[in-house]
Amino acid sequence: MSKLLHKTKYLSLFKTKQGFIYAQRRGVNSTAVLCFKKVKGKFSFLIRYQPLPVVNTIKHFKWDDCFACPITGSIEQNQTPSENVINEVYEEANLKISKKQIVSSTKFVSTTQMNETVFCFLVDVTSAKLVKKQQGDGSIFEDVSYNKWLTFEQVRNIISKKSGKLYLSSLAICFNMFIETYGKVK
Repeated sequence: MSKLLHKTKYLSLFKTKQGFIYAQRRGVNSTAVLCFKKVKGKFSFLIRYQPLPVVNTIKHFKWDDCFACPITGSIEQNQTPSENVINEVYEEANLKISKKQIVSSTKFVSTTQMNETVFCFLVDVTSAKLVKKQQGDGSIFEDVSYNKWLTFEQVRNIISKKSGKLYLSSLAICFNMFIETYGKVK
């Protein structure tokens, strides 16, 4: 049994009998969503640039440096992964989508040090409605995050072994789902 050390609305810290300290979000599981659209025969991918906690351990990065990610979010209690996808795409991309636009999904366990399952989704937003809304959830991390549409090659270059760039691992999983579904495109 773990001992609760600290709790906020969004996060709790626990300590195990062996002395290991770990964080548990309010919503244990999360989603990662790679949105894409096809315009004039070419695919574009919506990449979310946001801070990553790991940068605190790397000297030349600042807390507000942003790195390539899919759209992400914690699954709330009584919410399905696909409901969370619809909410997060609306919140972080200002796009109104439906379950019909979900092309593919998979899931993985994020780490051996936490009990989080990440549900990855591939969403076709070609026909999605752009809505005017303040992006983000009001957190400092969301305030510095931004979106950018990239080509297939640009995304592939980010996750290539040669790039040496830091990115959220779920981006590679979502991008591989796209390749499995549509093949390599130009």
